[in-house]
Amino acid sequence: MAGLLSPLTDGWDETHGAIVIAAAPPLVLTHCPLRTVPAGAVNVHGHAHRRTDRRHDPHINVAVEQTAYQPVQLRMVIEEAGRRLAGESPRPLREPTRWTGQQERCEP
Repeated sequence: MAGLLSPLTDGWDETHGAIVIAAAPPLVLTHCPLRTVPAGAVNVHGHAHRRTDRRHDPHINVAVEQTAYQPVQLRMVIEEAGRRLAGESPRPLREPTRWTGQQERCEP
């Protein structure tokens, strides 16, 4: 059907595989978690609904179940990213809710 957009771009002016925020530390925003995070940066991602963050993990999961379906302030994410890179234990940005759905698969 001519004129239809891809489901990934439908309704959006543009889409990106990743966006980098020049914070301290730098944040790499993605939908799916990165397998390899650039040194000194933290990957802020969604999609992994049941995945919990681990110590020394340069990922911050902001899937809605991990943020109690509430927005999270960028300032809080930047502070948590600094703690992660310093080797501190992860702190939840909000209390997570239980995911009962099927995990979708991210394709590289």
